[in-house]
Amino acid sequence: MMETLPRGWELIEEFEGSYVFENTKLNFSVNIDFEALLALPYNIEFLHTKGYLKLVNFDDGVYKVNALNEADALQKALLMMQFINKNIQWLLSTQSKTE
Repeated sequence: MMETLPRGWELIEEFEGSYVFENTKLNFSVNIDFEALLALPYNIEFLHTKGYLKLVNFDDGVYKVNALNEADALQKALLMMQFINKNIQWLLSTQSKTE
């Protein structure tokens, strides 16, 4: 399907071109939603589901991009997972230094 997932991530669901990936330890999910009738049929987003790590550099807690095909959608989802891991590690390191 795609490259090896970043540390902490797993594929939870795959159905008709849509995917759900989760990092349960960090309470994040990355979703790919496929809607064939749209000009850019793949919507990729990440969500912070709960917990004290509220956001990763975004005010509303959700970030979305689109893709034309499944390969691009999977690549963008992978980049989101890497982005979350990188920024969460930075956030965790700053919190542990200030406490």
